[in-house]
Amino acid sequence: MSQNLASAIDGMNSQSVLRDSDPAFIWAMEARWACAAAVGYLNGGTVDVESVQKCDCFHQRYLSFR
Repeated sequence: MSQNLASAIDGMNSQSVLRDSDPAFIWAMEARWACAAAVGYLNGGTVDVESVQKCDCFHQRYLSFR
């Protein structure tokens, strides 16, 4: 989860993603929020399955448009 979060944050700051009008930026943003939530739950000792699944799904979508 932490690696997906870092990847999404990097994507949101990447000039190639920012200047493109494709969905990469949108999915990087969605992955950032979902992965941050999943990491927050994990740090608190809880596995929130929905947050983990969203993190994985949105990160894969971001990678597919990158």
